[in-house]
Amino acid sequence: IKSKKNEQVTFDLISYYKDKLVPTMPIGADTLMKKYKIPEGKQLGNKLKMIEEVWVKNDFKISDQEVENIIRS
Repeated sequence: IKSKKNEQVTFDLISYYKDKLVPTMPIGADTLMKKYKIPEGKQLGNKLKMIEEVWVKNDFKISDQEVENIIRS
């Protein structure tokens, strides 16, 4: 069912989000494997997930020290 109200809401949402940047996590698996010598596997996945959780909680920001703390835990 089409209605002008629904079309306007959809248009407003598209307008609002079209210029937003999608944050990308600054630390990836390659970095953890090379810099911290973490082998590919379950441990690497767990560390990435922990880093991502902290990054999201911190409004998509994470310091090198926070990453170091996660790696050492």
